[in-house]
Amino acid sequence: MQSLILFLIIYLLIGFVYAVYVTFWGGARWYMFPLTVVGGPITAAWVIYRVLKDKDFYL
Repeated sequence: MQSLILFLIIYLLIGFVYAVYVTFWGGARWYMFPLTVVGGPITAAWVIYRVLKDKDFYL
């Protein structure tokens, strides 16, 4: 149980950092902040995976 709590804390900290970055420098709206905190790390991992897998991947 402790490892799950530790994973969630780390995941949300990464999400918070990502959300702050996207909000201030990425042009996202402030009301998208909670969604970006939760879904941001998954989205970032998916984009990194796609870029490394397919060199011709464009956003």
